[in-house]
Amino acid sequence: MRIHYKEKKRWALPFDGDTHILFYRKSLLAKHNLAPPETWDDFLYVSRTITEKEKTNGIYGSAIMAYKVPVLILSSFLNRVGAYGGQLLTPDGKPSLDTPEVLAALTALVEHSKYALPSPLETSFEVSRDAFLSGRVAMVEQWTDLGVMAEDSSESTIRGDWGAIQMPKGIGKKARHAPALNAGYALGISSKAPNLELAKEFLLFATRPDIMAKYNVINGGTDPTRISVLTSEDYRKFAPLVRDAAQAAIENATPWTNVPESTELMEVLTENLVLVLQNRISPKEALLKTQKSWTEILLQSK
Repeated sequence: MRIHYKEKKRWALPFDGDTHILFYRKSLLAKHNLAPPETWDDFLYVSRTITEKEKTNGIYGSAIMAYKVPVLILSSFLNRVGAYGGQLLTPDGKPSLDTPEVLAALTALVEHSKYALPSPLETSFEVSRDAFLSGRVAMVEQWTDLGVMAEDSSESTIRGDWGAIQMPKGIGKKARHAPALNAGYALGISSKAPNLELAKEFLLFATRPDIMAKYNVINGGTDPTRISVLTSEDYRKFAPLVRDAAQAAIENATPWTNVPESTELMEVLTENLVLVLQNRISPKEALLKTQKSWTEILLQSK
């Protein structure tokens, strides 16, 4: 592989592949004669059933990350947007939030939140992770390395009592399994690096297939970004349940918007999603408000 770089540019190679999959507690679902959810309607039924029957024991049907940080609340939202056949931007870069599919996704998120660990707006990555590993929730949408933590006796009380599947699909003609590519890390070379050649050599070393294969089979919070790692026998042995779910997810995963204005767009969307979950505006009002703001932001940048 060759890396070409120019002055005043930043270059990067993928280092950590972050797609959500759905983790569930086998014993909790079995206790209530429930199957892992295939659709988001199934997810609602499972979550509601377990919450209604178990919340007096401090157990809830799900934990939903809606903490006011774009990578968390938007991950939860976007896991549903693609599943219902929606998109944030059209192929020609125009906002597409005022569609029935995106409205169905946000409506679903609101309904799911009613039966989640209180309160989704206070549920961060750590809260979601710890609730699942301590057995206090039946389902979580999480990054794939949670499956490694779940088998670590120093972190988990549910060893051997969990499963993982790709994210549920929506309902309707456009429904599909389409989880979002939620976050991820890359290693880059800044144009201000004091030694560009040394930085390039390190980047190539760290992203080599054999090196990536080594650090993806330790409990280090890094997820496969190379197909060769994900499909390798070593990774299959290391995280078999995660591997199958992640491979199914990646085949249909949907990336976030990558236009130059993305940061501003995501902040606006985050603010309006929070208002919805606070019951201050309706899902339809939030999406129309976001559509208007996005249109203005994109027009101003031209």
